[in-house]
Amino acid sequence: MGQKVTDQVAEMRSLPAGIDQRSPARHPDWLGPDDLALKIQEIREATDHQIPIQLKLGAARVYDDVRMALKTHPDSIYIDGMEGGTGAGPHLATEETGVPGNCSNHTGSKGI
Repeated sequence: MGQKVTDQVAEMRSLPAGIDQRSPARHPDWLGPDDLALKIQEIREATDHQIPIQLKLGAARVYDDVRMALKTHPDSIYIDGMEGGTGAGPHLATEETGVPGNCSNHTGSKGI
């Protein structure tokens, strides 16, 4: 157990090495656009609207994700293509797989 929390991963994530850690695929505070919109408003209020809110989306369901993201009213939306995955994953998964960003730009712009 805890094999994936190497010294390098532990340092990157400020975790103890060799101990299992929960690494959820999504943020626990929201399940969809409505919850995310509430979280964005909460952050805006906590920062007195002084910090821009930026959403970063993985290049998966780009059209649908951009349409949903627009409903949450962020200041900007980024589509992240290549080099996806988790920091605790193998090099092949974190640096060599994914969708090239230029392939998702056209689809993302259609969602606007």
